[in-house]
Amino acid sequence: MKNRHGFTLVEVLVVIGILGMISLFLTQIYLDYINLYRRENTAIDLNLANQTVLNNLSNDILVAVAVVPSYTVSGLNFTSGSQTLILSLPAFDAQKQIISGVYDTVVYYLATSTPRKLIKRVVSAPTSSRTSQTKALNSDVSFLDFTYNATSTADAKSIITTLVTSRAIAGRAPAVTSTLQAVLRNK
Repeated sequence: MKNRHGFTLVEVLVVIGILGMISLFLTQIYLDYINLYRRENTAIDLNLANQTVLNNLSNDILVAVAVVPSYTVSGLNFTSGSQTLILSLPAFDAQKQIISGVYDTVVYYLATSTPRKLIKRVVSAPTSSRTSQTKALNSDVSFLDFTYNATSTADAKSIITTLVTSRAIAGRAPAVTSTLQAVLRNK
């Protein structure tokens, strides 16, 4: 028999097949890790966004003197309920002093044209230094609920807010639920 140096075609094909299976296995592990990383980062982003919204709500509720049952601005009618919160806040002047008997209105609501957006609308009294503005606080809302401790929103002394947000990532939509209970300052 001759002295052979090298590999046969079958041996080379077997090694290529084994390396191919190993590379597919490693690629799948890598892709799973990347998807997990993206989902976890999304959950962290959603948690931070929820906390920002709840901080806004908490600050406004703690300053508010009352929950307003209904309010109309620029032809839009708002009614305090499970998905809308209308607050009456004391107005303040340029020196940050409260103006007696003058109130600004803040409305939190889910936009009807884009139901996943939570909007904060501030309507300032003419003599107030607070800036009137409308801004989207969160664009990933899948559920919003304001629960009042009284049957009439006008009699509410505390408000429990439940906010659920989600964002599709890597074929899944992780949901983050945050809850806040806040008491109006003069109630």
